Amino acid sequence: MITLKEENGKIEIISPYNANFVSDLKKSISGAKWSGSFWIVSSEAKQVVLDLLKEHYGYTPDTQYLTVKIKAKKYLSQLQSSISFAGIPIARATGRDSGARVCDGVFKISGEITSSGSVKNWHTSIEEGSEFQLKVPENAAVSTEDWDCEILKEQKIDIDIEALKMEKEKLLKRLAFIENILGR
Repeated sequence: MITLKEENGKIEIISPYNANFVSDLKKSISGAKWSGSFWIVSSEAKQVVLDLLKEHYGYTPDTQYLTVKIKAKKYLSQLQSSISFAGIPIARATGRDSGARVCDGVFKISGEITSSGSVKNWHTSIEEGSEFQLKVPENAAVSTEDWDCEILKEQKIDIDIEALKMEKEKLLKRLAFIENILGR
């Protein structure tokens, strides 16, 4: 998920790692700094930040997120980088022998992720049919050439409003009773 926090003339940007976003951020905004957890830029660059987030992640400030299940339509391999869906990294290796791991906010349902290639030209790989669950901006929840995308229904909890109001009334009476006793 992407979050922006603006205060004291600075914007803190938290986003999934995307090498193209990082490269464009550094090229577009002088003084962009990595804190170890998030990017920091001047508030004056807000529109540039919003444009880059939209370009690389499909993010806008009013973006709603959906939980999706994606399935690799074919064997996927990426030279010395992570494999992404909608700009969000799914799996990443760091070398030929490192193996691969799912990225933050991604859950592997089934299938295999691996590292392969040579020491100098290693790849991150995802086997055909591998499935993952993650949250994506609603406008990015579409199938692509590489991925089938299924929007998962959020479980809605039925809430009995009248029962909650009655419970609240009882609790307020009980609290008043306790405060009366403690006040003596």
